[in-house]
Amino acid sequence: MGKPEFTPLVTDNPQGNYQWLHNMTVVKDKEVYLRDFNGEGDLSLVDYCKRECKSKCDSDIDAGAEEFGEYMDCDCIVSCFYGMAVGHAELREHLKQYEESGLSPVELNNLYKLFDWCEWLEDEDGNWKCSKCDCYWTFTEGGPKENEVNYCPTCGKRIAKNISYQSRGESHE
Repeated sequence: MGKPEFTPLVTDNPQGNYQWLHNMTVVKDKEVYLRDFNGEGDLSLVDYCKRECKSKCDSDIDAGAEEFGEYMDCDCIVSCFYGMAVGHAELREHLKQYEESGLSPVELNNLYKLFDWCEWLEDEDGNWKCSKCDCYWTFTEGGPKENEVNYCPTCGKRIAKNISYQSRGESHE
């Protein structure tokens, strides 16, 4: 069975309303732009919000892109729009990185699990403890390896290392 078809959402050339909704913001040089705003080309979000603040609130904000967000703490619609547009742009950039990886959600999750692991350590009573979630597990015979337990049943992390009580040079006395 082949890999399922995956249609990316992120594009630099949105066609139609659906694609435009997912690509209406773009990040350039660490600044958010509104894509092809009113046919004028890409417009700086900060410039747009400054213009709207002046028009709607008679507020003249003299700040660059890096400090402009500090002025967007009021309850007006421009502040709300600014926050949503910045959030949209940041999410789009993260999604773009994921989509460019070419991995399916299942493949990405499996890759994540390879690097998200835990160790299980046996105590003097024969109980096994997860290094990530501190759950305890007891086996009637053997340990995680002998019982083919590869993932912690509580946190779901891959068990990368099993350290038995005896291997640490201690005894069960």
